Amino acid sequence: MKEQPNHLLRGQMAALLHRFPRKTWALVIVGLLLLLLWAQPLPGGPRVPLLLLTVVSLVVAGRLGQTVLTRAGQRLALLLGGLALVVVVSLLGKPLAGSGWGYAAMLIGCALAGVGATWAVAEHPNGVKLLADGAALFWAFLVADSLGQWLLGRDLFGVPYASDYFESRLVGPFAESLKMPVLVAILFPFAAWRWRDRPLVVLIFLAVAAWVVLLSGARSSLVLLFLAALPLLVRLSWRWWVATLAGTIVLASIAVTLSPSLQIRVAAMRDHWQVAPFCSVGSECDAARSALLSNRWELWRNAWRMVERYPWFGVGAKRFEAAYPEVAEATDLFAHSRPYHSHNLYTEIAAELGWVGFAAFLTGIGALGYWYWRAHPAARAQTGPWAAALFAYLWPVQSQPVLLKVWWFPVVFFLLVGYLAALDAKDEAKQKVRMIASAV
Repeated sequence: MKEQPNHLLRGQMAALLHRFPRKTWALVIVGLLLLLLWAQPLPGGPRVPLLLLTVVSLVVAGRLGQTVLTRAGQRLALLLGGLALVVVVSLLGKPLAGSGWGYAAMLIGCALAGVGATWAVAEHPNGVKLLADGAALFWAFLVADSLGQWLLGRDLFGVPYASDYFESRLVGPFAESLKMPVLVAILFPFAAWRWRDRPLVVLIFLAVAAWVVLLSGARSSLVLLFLAALPLLVRLSWRWWVATLAGTIVLASIAVTLSPSLQIRVAAMRDHWQVAPFCSVGSECDAARSALLSNRWELWRNAWRMVERYPWFGVGAKRFEAAYPEVAEATDLFAHSRPYHSHNLYTEIAAELGWVGFAAFLTGIGALGYWYWRAHPAARAQTGPWAAALFAYLWPVQSQPVLLKVWWFPVVFFLLVGYLAALDAKDEAKQKVRMIASAV
């Protein structure tokens, strides 16, 4: 009698699986992938879509078996599974590692979800294009919402833009958070890529994006934006480059007059730029570098001190804040506050995962480049916006979001799914053509 409910549940699940065709399941998974972006402004962010994506992917894998495993899915599972293994090893024997174990579980879940996600993108006739179009629409929504916030004083979610609110920063739908400029920057290639042969349109999009990013006061996001736009800008003639430089200077000058946050940072740069590049050690040198880099200097310096103290496997994933007092000086700005992370992808990986994790991470980046190099030229062309966004994020000399953040990692996961699926799509089509030709 006790087994009957479970038997009925399994029967109902099997009936549900067979009721919907493969393409319906593929469309559901593609929709959940897009929700990783579109759910960002909502309470909980991408947590629920990521969980649903994992569950649905496992359900589909249970129905289809090995046929769900594409080459893109194998590659993604290898990358995320390897990272999960390094995270687990870094946490062994470390105190206060609760959140680190949670992220290890998330990575394993994403490795499983990636198998279903890459299958769905390949199964849908226009899977890669659908994801890219969805990302472009989300970019347009963020920009429009932010412009409305600037012009009207509030955005669609009621978040204000006022002199007494969050340093008078433009934040779009993210209250007291700088997610908006990061997302506008990283998703710019998806909005502009289809216009890559129309320089004027690309530069108009870039100007609008630069404007909302500048009013957010996030200089690091402006760097990220131009890195993301670089694959499009290199196609321009020198005249358009001059126009881009002149337009950036004009926009930045106007934005500084409107943004108190930018005014504070520009004043700090003006006061310290002559000292920081030429000094070597000492409190005056540290103060100058800290002022120039918006207090990032202490974080980067202490991240490398963690590497020196824990060279092999680091302080443990998500333990940067817990380990910070061990290496910080008494006068450090963050010694008695909350240094959440190091504000640089590579220093964070090295500090939390050690040289072993750092080497594994670089190996993963090398694999992404190697697969691109080995791919068919048509597949490389299809990766355009995906490769541009990943290039911008992985560029080492900048201050960018660290990888293991609950709101940010799903964005990187989305980019990896699209990139690997795009690389695989043309090759699979070519293999089918060869099979048909050989059969004839």
